[in-house]
Amino acid sequence: RPASVQDTASQFVELGHRFSSGQVKLEPGAQVHFSMARPGGIDDWVYDVISEETLHLPRLGPVQALHLKPRPLAKPRGPITAEIWYAPSLQYLPVRIRINQGPDTYIDLIVETVEQR
Repeated sequence: RPASVQDTASQFVELGHRFSSGQVKLEPGAQVHFSMARPGGIDDWVYDVISEETLHLPRLGPVQALHLKPRPLAKPRGPITAEIWYAPSLQYLPVRIRINQGPDTYIDLIVETVEQR
């Protein structure tokens, strides 16, 4: 297996760690590469950092976040992909994750609170 391979759940934590530790610079126009294990095998994934946006979170108010969108795979193993928004001011936590299962089927997860110590 490739070094630093991730699964579909751990990718969110691993990417936040890479950004907060400075391993990967998170800015519009950047690309993030890693291997991801999914049912049926391991694929090379690329997320494009497409923009910096202000998200208006229900309890936290306006938060600057960087929007990552996956590139389509040449041979997808299924229709599920995830767009992710990371907030530098909140230790690069993912503050929004939109899991897409097709053009009209998705779930949109948005953070409500963040406890920092």
